[in-house]
Amino acid sequence: MKYLSSLALALSATFLIANSAQVAASNDIMITSGGQGRHSTIRDIISGRKVRSHSHKRHSSKHNDTKEVQRSLSDQSEAEVLEDRANHKAHSTKKSSSNGYKLVKSYSGKTFFDDMYFFTGSDPTKGMVQYVSKSVAQNAGLIGTKNGNAYMAISPKGGSSHKSIRISTQDTFTGGIFVLNAVHMPTGCGVWPAFWSTPEDPSGGWPNGGEIDVIEGVHDFSRNMYSIHTTSGCRIVESALDMLGKLAMGSSSQATNCDAEATNDQGCAVQSQANGDYGVAFNNNGGGTHVLVWDSSDGISSYFFKKGSVPDDITSGNPDPSSWGKPKAMWPASKCNPDDYFWNHVAVFSNTLCGTWAGSSSVWSNAMSGQSQSCAKSTGASSCYEYISGSPDLSEAYWEIESLKIYQTSRRK
Repeated sequence: MKYLSSLALALSATFLIANSAQVAASNDIMITSGGQGRHSTIRDIISGRKVRSHSHKRHSSKHNDTKEVQRSLSDQSEAEVLEDRANHKAHSTKKSSSNGYKLVKSYSGKTFFDDMYFFTGSDPTKGMVQYVSKSVAQNAGLIGTKNGNAYMAISPKGGSSHKSIRISTQDTFTGGIFVLNAVHMPTGCGVWPAFWSTPEDPSGGWPNGGEIDVIEGVHDFSRNMYSIHTTSGCRIVESALDMLGKLAMGSSSQATNCDAEATNDQGCAVQSQANGDYGVAFNNNGGGTHVLVWDSSDGISSYFFKKGSVPDDITSGNPDPSSWGKPKAMWPASKCNPDDYFWNHVAVFSNTLCGTWAGSSSVWSNAMSGQSQSCAKSTGASSCYEYISGSPDLSEAYWEIESLKIYQTSRRK
C-alpha cells in the first residue's frame, strides 16, 4: 500500500483541481497513496542514519517491543544490501520456452489461514484499527469461512480503534504468477483495503526488495490503483507501455520514477480507467480475478478479469499470460529489471480505516475513481475520523476470497 503524506495529498489535490477542469468534471481527481510496507514518510534517526519508522515487520508475542524495535531498526551496511540482491539473483525464477508455470502454493477455504502470519503491531498507515491475532480474530468472528470462502472483516464498533486483520504468507516468493480470485473486497467510506507484496524484513529496510500493490483503493471507489515502489534506479519508459491503465501522475518525470525515496513514497502508480476492478463495482459484479505476473525477462504486469471472463488457462491451472491481451498496468524490465529491485516477497492482505490516504481531507471531500458523490456528502461527516468514531456503516468492509494461487517455473527451498 502506498500513500503520500497528508501535505503532499492536499497539494496534489489542489493542483489537480485547479489545473485540470476536465478531470475534475469527471470526478476523477487523481490522488495516490504512499507505500504500504513502508507506509510513512516519517523517519527516525537511528544509529546515525535515517531509517523508515514503519516497515513490513513481523511482531512476535515471544519478544518484547523493545527487542523487536531494536532488531527491526538495527543498522544494515550497503554490503549486506548488495549481498541480499546477489543471493536473490542466483535463485531468480526464469520462464521456460514452454511456459512451465506450476502451482507451488494454494490458499483457500477452511485452510486459508493455516499458513498465514497475523500482524499485531501498530498500523503503519496510522489508521483507526487495532490489528489482532488469529485467536482474537476467531473469537470476535472477524475471520472464518463464508459460502466456503475465506472471510476477513473489521469490527463494526470500536470508536477510534476497530479490530481488524492484516495477514501475510509464511512462505516467501521471488517471481511467478499470483492469481487472486475474490468474491468481495472491503468497501465503504473510511475503508482502505489492499492486497500487496513486499519482503518481510529486507536488509537496509523498505523499499529494499521492492513492493508491488495489486489491489488498493479507499472509500467506495470502483477503480483500482496499481503500483510498485523501489530503491533508486527503477524507471518506466513511457513509449514501452501498452496497458489499459494510465500513469496516475500523468506524463511527468515523477510519474515514471519508481524510486520511493525520490517520489515521497509514491513510486510508479497506474490508475485504472474503468469501473469494476475495485470496490463497489467489483462487488456488484460478483467479484473477479486479479493476476500479478512477475517475470525476470519481461517485468511486472497486473491483469484483471471480471467474473465469467477468466481465461480457460487460468481456471485449468495452466496460466499463460501471452494469451491475455493488454494488462491493466505494467512496469517493463527494460529500465527496471525485477532481479535488481524485487525479491523474497510475502503476499499481504490488509484492511484499515482512515489513515494517511483514506483520512486525507481532499480524498474525503471530493468524488473520484467511480464515486457518484464524495464521502463527505454521502455521510454528512466533515472528516473520515469523525465518521469512523461515530456509528459508521462497515457492513461491506470485508474480504471474501475464493483462493490465492501462486505459480512458479521452479520453487526454491
